Order: sequence, then C-alpha cells, then structure tokens
Amino acid sequence: MVNFPTIRNPKYDGIDERIIKKQVRNETEGGYTISRCRSLRSKLSWGLSWSEMPELDYQTLKTFFETYQGTIFTWTHPISLVAYSVRFVGDEVASNVPYNGSRSVQIQLEEV
Repeated sequence: MVNFPTIRNPKYDGIDERIIKKQVRNETEGGYTISRCRSLRSKLSWGLSWSEMPELDYQTLKTFFETYQGTIFTWTHPISLVAYSVRFVGDEVASNVPYNGSRSVQIQLEEV
C-alpha cells in the first residue's frame, strides 16, 4: 500500500477529527423511535487544513491526489503517530493562493 506523501504537517489546530458510527433509526406507529448501530465498528474521519503550505508541498499533494484518489493509502496521524488505512473523502483538494505565495489547503480523509 502506498504512503501519504512527505509534506509539512498541518498545524495542530488544523486537524478536525470525527468519530463516525452510523445507526439505523425507525419510527413506530406509536410515536416511539427505535435505533440500533448499523455496524459494530466505528470509523474516523479527518479534515486536514494548512494555512501556509509551500508551493512545492502543494504540487506534491496535488500529484498524489490525482494519482491515488479513489484508492486506499496509509496516512500517519501527525500527533498520535498511529498509521491508518484511509482514502480521500471528496473529489477535490481545495486551495487558496494568498498574495505571499504559499497556499491555504484543505482535504478530507476517512478511515477504511
């Protein structure tokens, strides 16, 4: 399995982490709601954002996204150092080019 590219880590305030555990909900004729977990396993999701990504790192990330979007790869969490099997959630890498030449970049990953 391929590894996420070696680029500058997001700043510590740049990781939005979510625990996802889906459920099935049904309403009864009596007005009650019955719910249960859809699966036993929960998954993690991360929104990564860089406020100042150098252009070289952006080009590396862009090439990686264009090559491996839709496939599974290994990403190491920059704080816990745990390696996860993940994929890109969306169909885009969002970036903004401010005047100083570095980029503001956002991506979304989810555990598989």
